[in-house]
Parts: sequence; structure tokens; C-alpha cells
Amino acid sequence: MPPPPPPPDLQHELAAIDATFATLALDLGQDLRAELLDAYWPTHEACLSEIGLALQQGQHYLAERAAHQLKGACAQIGAVGMAALCRTIELAARESRLAGEAHADLVVLATGVESALRR
Repeated sequence: MPPPPPPPDLQHELAAIDATFATLALDLGQDLRAELLDAYWPTHEACLSEIGLALQQGQHYLAERAAHQLKGACAQIGAVGMAALCRTIELAARESRLAGEAHADLVVLATGVESALRR
């Protein structure tokens, strides 16, 4: 299996999220940023916590499931880098492999995204 991609840059991630919201606003004629983020945050918080705990406890199925759920939520808001890291964790957990580096990168990126978007 090839090595995981390098962690995405926070500025690129925020630009991708902004582009997604801009496209949605253009396509739908209204800004849904607040509504989509309100729906996103509970999944963000719960899944990040669950992934970390499941990996720590060797519960690969739970880590895979939480990573899959967070991957979908990230994709909906345009957080493509976070979604890719979730995919890496998901695949590693499915194969009962370690995903510590991808998880660490995800936590760093997720923290930066949350800090920037909750302002």
C-alpha cells in the first residue's frame, strides 16, 4: 500500500471549504454556510473523539465507522483534506493497521479548521 499523502495545509483546506460554500450559494441562490456548519459540528466533535478513543483501545471497527462518518461530513462542507485523512484512517482500521500519524494530522487540521470557522 502506498504511503499516506502529506497532511493538507490549513489555508488550502479553508480555501476549499470557502469554495464549496461559494458554489452552493451561487447554485442555490442563498448562503447556507451557517446551517451546514451547525449540522457539521456535532459530527466533527463526536467522530474526532470516537476515532481517537477507538484507535487507542484497538477497536478498529469503531475507528473505521467514525472515520467513515466524519469523512462524509467533511466532504459535505468541502473539507477535502480532512476527508482524505479520514479515508486513510478508515482503510487502516479496516485492515487493523495503525493509523496514528493520519489521526495526528487529522486532529491538527481539524483543530485549525474549527478555530478558523467558529470565529
